[in-house]
Amino acid sequence: MQCWRSVLNKVQSPSLNRLNDCSAKSQLQTMSIPSADPHNNLSLVQESNIFTLMTFFIYYNKQYMKSGLILIFSLILIQMTQQDSFRYLKKSNSLLKKNHQNVLSYQAGALISSRQNNFFNNGNNGVCLRDNLYNFMTGRVPYTGCGLGKQVSISLLQKYLLNTLKIWFWDYGYNEGDRYYYIKVYAILDQKKTDIYDSNSQNPAISQMTIQFKEQHVDKFQILNLGGNTYNAGLHIIKVEAYYKFQ
Repeated sequence: MQCWRSVLNKVQSPSLNRLNDCSAKSQLQTMSIPSADPHNNLSLVQESNIFTLMTFFIYYNKQYMKSGLILIFSLILIQMTQQDSFRYLKKSNSLLKKNHQNVLSYQAGALISSRQNNFFNNGNNGVCLRDNLYNFMTGRVPYTGCGLGKQVSISLLQKYLLNTLKIWFWDYGYNEGDRYYYIKVYAILDQKKTDIYDSNSQNPAISQMTIQFKEQHVDKFQILNLGGNTYNAGLHIIKVEAYYKFQ
């Protein structure tokens, strides 16, 4: 009995904790099982079996603890990686949508790429990208215009994810009444055009018009003058805006 306890103390001592897996297994394999002593309350065979079971328990418990710690740290690392990925995607998506602000303005870096084929009534005040929308009238309506069969093309600073375009036309002439325009509008990405609006006699463009289209990446808009307006052949655009709108 005392012999078994002394062996068990050695098993629980720090020296056994420093044994590697191979030495622990070799000790278990070379362990001899003594014969039983009927005069003892607990035979040596039973003591040896208990010793073997406790040794296995200590060995495999260490392995499970190591595996558990590795699993916990792996789960923490996965969670941190997912959070970083979500933050990056949210930030990238916000940049692509420009925080749902207008991308067709001077401050947003937009340019009228068709300016050589366009004219700007009332000088710089006639540029449809200006931010000061309301002006004191000096006898001339400020607008960006083009002739029949021409277009007003606006290039964006970069590619944006958009779904809304607003156009404000010169919608009321002197002693003329309302003006209706006949146009076609394209959203362009890498020179590939997507038709987002096509006016006709049943669906003419007038006043402040909002075009909602399927969300897509855009780097340019093109407004084509198909048939002028109800009073002349010109296309007259006072202001344009484009942004991503919550549906």
